[in-house]
Amino acid sequence: MKKVLSIAVFTMIAMVANAQKTSVEYHQAQARQVEPLVKTFIHPKVAEMNVSAKRIEFSKFVSNEQVRSMGGDPSELKAYVLAEACKEHNADVIVAAIYFIDSDPSQQGYTVKLMGYPATYSTWRDVQSGDYDWIKNVYGVDLQKDQQSKDAKSITTNR
Repeated sequence: MKKVLSIAVFTMIAMVANAQKTSVEYHQAQARQVEPLVKTFIHPKVAEMNVSAKRIEFSKFVSNEQVRSMGGDPSELKAYVLAEACKEHNADVIVAAIYFIDSDPSQQGYTVKLMGYPATYSTWRDVQSGDYDWIKNVYGVDLQKDQQSKDAKSITTNR
């Protein structure tokens, strides 16, 4: 009985001592953040494209480590090789790009081959009224109608 009583007393003392050491701190702050309304207006541009008559063949070895860093996604691999080909051939884009991806015999990575026509943009200018029809016919986008719709939506949402 003394043993049980001494254990109970010891437990009570330990609980009281522990309760005295526990402290809780609490802090809170609140503020209001006001940001100005920011709108972006994009004025369409038209450019000519100078496409090389000579097709290039560009090959790039990509290691397994690089592929893993790209998440193993073939589209990321293609985008990387496309950017490298543009850089090497001083091009803005590669027209009619065709890709071949082959695993390396040593299993250390992949060889990506790209074929296409390097091209650069030139003669940038603002879109003119005569451009709206061909843009609509080629791309299926009515820039005038889309802009009017966005303006109307912008006016109603900002009130």
